[in-house]
Amino acid sequence: MSTYTPIMEALLALLELKCGTLFKTYSRRLVMWEQLTQTIGVNQIAQPALYLFDGMISPESGVITYERTARSVPNKRELQRAIVIYAQIPGGGTSGGIDLTTPGGDTLFPLIEAIENALEPDPSDPTGAQTLGGLVYSCWLQGKAYTFPGDIDPTGQGMAVLPVKLMVP
Repeated sequence: MSTYTPIMEALLALLELKCGTLFKTYSRRLVMWEQLTQTIGVNQIAQPALYLFDGMISPESGVITYERTARSVPNKRELQRAIVIYAQIPGGGTSGGIDLTTPGGDTLFPLIEAIENALEPDPSDPTGAQTLGGLVYSCWLQGKAYTFPGDIDPTGQGMAVLPVKLMVP
């Protein structure tokens, strides 16, 4: 088995532990926007939803960077992945329609901040980094996050993509 799978499973477990019931769905199997909007009202995915995605959904994700500092030294590997959030403005996907007074960002920002807090360094780790229990040298958010507030969608559907980096031994 690849070392990548346990790392990604540990990252998802950490997010689920730290964010708790703030998200109703946690998964490593991404549901694309088009599929999500097709399920509104029928087999609807529980939201807010958090997906940890291995592939490229933004220029900041789906990349493995290798660096070798000397011939006799193993490669350093840096994984760039994406955390994808889906959340609807209150009333989204219902017959009553979206709440027209709630800005879409107000729905996404608390979710983003929960992820930021979840990835803070583990205070019990002597390295001062978030190491996912020693599976990686460090795990952190870095790069451009993209937000698509729900107030630009008629169903109130919003989305955010956060870049996460993992330095693998």
